[in-house]
Amino acid sequence: MAESEGSVGMNTIIAMGDGLSPEGFDTIPEPKDIDGPEITQEFADATHMQSPSGFRERKPTVKSNSQVTFRCNKLAGNTVQDALIAAANANPATLKNFTMTYPDGDVISFAAYPSVKFSSPMMGMMEINVTLSLEGAWSIA
Repeated sequence: MAESEGSVGMNTIIAMGDGLSPEGFDTIPEPKDIDGPEITQEFADATHMQSPSGFRERKPTVKSNSQVTFRCNKLAGNTVQDALIAAANANPATLKNFTMTYPDGDVISFAAYPSVKFSSPMMGMMEINVTLSLEGAWSIA
């Protein structure tokens, strides 16, 4: 049996910044279970009376970005977490740049508006639940 060439997600780094170079980004500490991003495609229904084999016909229209979500341990006085919270709390919301660096070397870059939710379980770690609502296309290199 061949050994898997897949990678585990452990050691994925998510960072926030305002610059476009890696030096302009600060690592968000202690993230857990990062989910996203996702691209979805919307379609116009082009079905007509002579559609082949009676199947629905669709034509692609616009794409939508989803969100990136993750939890991280809440760290009192951490400047990066404080900046993330400030961006979420700003009025109007503050668009930030983010990178996700995977252990296999791939890097996803995107701009997003952050939202945060605090969690304080009786029998667990205090956490910040982060939702990043993507704006525009994301890239992978």
